[in-house]
Amino acid sequence: MPNGVLVGDTGGDGVAANAGHFAFVAVTTGGTSAKKLSKFSPVLVVDDWATQLEDFLATVKRLAK
Repeated sequence: MPNGVLVGDTGGDGVAANAGHFAFVAVTTGGTSAKKLSKFSPVLVVDDWATQLEDFLATVKRLAK
C-alpha cells in the first residue's frame, strides 16, 4: 500500500514518488510526454483534467482503501 499519492508532471516527480513509496499520478499537461513519465510506473496518466477528473478521483479512492 502506498504512503499516499503524488501528482506530478516531471521525471523528478516520478523519482520522488517511487523513492517515498507514493502512488504516482503522471500529468502530461506540464510538457513531459506520457512515454517519458511511464518509466516511473504511474498508477494513472492524466492528459486532460476535464475528461479524466473522475478517473483521478476513482484512483485516489481505490488507493485509500
